[in-house]
Amino acid sequence: MKKKRWIFISTLIVVLFASGMTVHAAAGGRTVWNRDNTIHKTVGAFTYHAYTSAKGDQAWIYRIDIDKKKKHTALSIPEKLDGKTVTILGWDWEEKEYSDLMVSIFGQIAEPYHLADASGETVREIKKLKLPDTVEIIEPTAFSGMDSIQSLEVPKNVRSIHEDAFYGCDKLKNVKLPAALTSLHTSAFRDCPKLTGMTISSQNKKYRIKNKCIITKKDKSLIYSFASGRQLNIPEGVKRIKQFALNNCRARTVHIPSSVTKIETYAFHEPYGYQSGTIQNVTISAQNKVYARDGQCIYNKKDKSLSVAVVDENGDIYLSDQIEKLTEEYSIVNYKTWDEHMRNVVFPASLRTVVVPGFSELSGAENVYFKGTTPPEVFGVRPELASLPIFTNIYVPKESFQVYKKWYKKYDCYSCVWEWHTF
Repeated sequence: MKKKRWIFISTLIVVLFASGMTVHAAAGGRTVWNRDNTIHKTVGAFTYHAYTSAKGDQAWIYRIDIDKKKKHTALSIPEKLDGKTVTILGWDWEEKEYSDLMVSIFGQIAEPYHLADASGETVREIKKLKLPDTVEIIEPTAFSGMDSIQSLEVPKNVRSIHEDAFYGCDKLKNVKLPAALTSLHTSAFRDCPKLTGMTISSQNKKYRIKNKCIITKKDKSLIYSFASGRQLNIPEGVKRIKQFALNNCRARTVHIPSSVTKIETYAFHEPYGYQSGTIQNVTISAQNKVYARDGQCIYNKKDKSLSVAVVDENGDIYLSDQIEKLTEEYSIVNYKTWDEHMRNVVFPASLRTVVVPGFSELSGAENVYFKGTTPPEVFGVRPELASLPIFTNIYVPKESFQVYKKWYKKYDCYSCVWEWHTF
């Protein structure tokens, strides 16, 4: 009986998509939306375009057009359109054509992969934004590039704020989060350089804020920090630092407490593999049982894998002799990939294992040095990724020159080396 019910539901979903409908989580659980039945309504300088739910009780505003000839310094989105309650705001992802292009609710193009938000002259004139209390979901890049808003009160019923929802809001200083919020993407407020004030309802069951860090109550994960100034002390008790959690942190030094047991991949990075360039140093409690620092590196004590590498003032990284393994689960700080290059990266003789793409984030240097007489073993080779450092000068021990050349030829990377040198 269960199998038949599942087949029926799967078939129904296929039919809905084929008929111009889509399923989206909104008020009351899963909601069916009819793309073929739309509302177009003008209020002042703003024209709202919305889908309607199959039941006819809800509206999803996917686009707002602005009449530049009319005053539009303040936007107050209505709670209802043609009697239908507005529950979702933002671009319809089902209409997405290109993987690296996004669209704001104002129709402005955003390219998060290329550090381009959805700012524009007309949108920039909006200085005040009020969202309706009926909204439950704010879609990706919905309000990206709103460069003039300074404060935001997220409506009381919002449950989900997706990635890059407020990406690149340059003047945004204060945000108030509601009790209903259960899903906040770590990049929702990415590249908001003046955002130093966030509060959250004391009634929120999932998140709390301490030391300018948003932390999950249940598993004690740091998901976002809006700290600035000399140093951020991640609160004691935090167990996990989530991917991209420190993407908007403006503190120069970050201190990791003894309680942290997991630092996720790119925890200190902006999304899409870029480093923020603001954090200059990372320290860690001597009482931490999982991680330790040696030289410029924070490493996992158990498997001796790299977790954080700090570029020095000369643009160099000397990996610690404690490092035996490289995976992609590390971050680089004090380095901006989009406007500068590392000068030298030195891999220690202790390096034994590399899991592709373990070398990738450390390949953006003018010179790469391998101190070991034997190259490390490489695992997890992928045809779409370079297995070894490329587009750089390679330095190896004189006695191992031919061994390293053979190693590079094995992984089809030999032709991508600028010059070979020995020491």
